[in-house]
Amino acid sequence: MENVSQIDWARLAAYIDGEGCVSITPRRKGERRHFYLRVQVANSDFRLLLWCRNNFGGSIQTPTRYEGQLGRKPVGYWTATCAKAEEILCECLPYFLIKGEQAQIALAYRMTYWKQTHGHKKLTDEGVVSQRIFLVKALKEVRKNPPTSSLVAAVGE
Repeated sequence: MENVSQIDWARLAAYIDGEGCVSITPRRKGERRHFYLRVQVANSDFRLLLWCRNNFGGSIQTPTRYEGQLGRKPVGYWTATCAKAEEILCECLPYFLIKGEQAQIALAYRMTYWKQTHGHKKLTDEGVVSQRIFLVKALKEVRKNPPTSSLVAAVGE
């Protein structure tokens, strides 16, 4: 993603703001449960999804849920996870209008991972688990109750 222009980072931030999702998703491996960071954009125009994949990596999923239903277009999803999602959020952060707070929480979550190249401190296992659970809950809360009170007042002016 070295050749991505600032304009394209701003475009991607707008797509994530309007058509996307920032989440910390649970996944089970046997008895162990773990979480991973995911950035996703949904759209029925697959040109957007291809543009995302070609410029930022990740993958495209094409569910068949709406195929054959009258008046419904199939919706596809472009998804980036883990370290790639982290890089995307870092680069898009200055451009977010809506999902900035979600991105900051998601990036704080990724900081709980040991990264040799960035020199992050390794947290104790117990500390990592509790911090991650706290951030997962914080992200869910921000997604459920976005900070709108001051915005509603500003729109009414």
